[in-house]
Amino acid sequence: MAVSWTFATPDEPTWGFMIRAAFIAFAATGNIVMAMSMLTDIINHAAKSSGIRREGVYTSFYSFVEKFTFAFGPLIIGIALSIAGFDEKLSTEEMQAPAIRNALLLGMSFIPAVMGILSIFLLSGYKLREQDINS
Repeated sequence: MAVSWTFATPDEPTWGFMIRAAFIAFAATGNIVMAMSMLTDIINHAAKSSGIRREGVYTSFYSFVEKFTFAFGPLIIGIALSIAGFDEKLSTEEMQAPAIRNALLLGMSFIPAVMGILSIFLLSGYKLREQDINS
């Protein structure tokens, strides 16, 4: 869905943007639910395997990575916009350079799509099964 921003135009009806936003929100919600589910499974499996409860270690690492990415993403977009020549003094109605639009498209479409594909690749190594958790 992130790549679908590539095809968005100013003439697109509002409902088109809303449907796209709804699908992206649905996917993001599924991502968070899956991550929380995996976190609890890993915590329980590690406790059963080692006999030591380490919820704080796992959740603090998860929280650190989450907060880092929430800060790092806007930093990357800010750098891309600076390189593209973004002028914050212009009003939103004034035309920005095509490089600015490309930087925004990169940040809203291509980088999230690539990161999503990368996460699928990385998560393919997750091998914890239900019998591992329940045993």
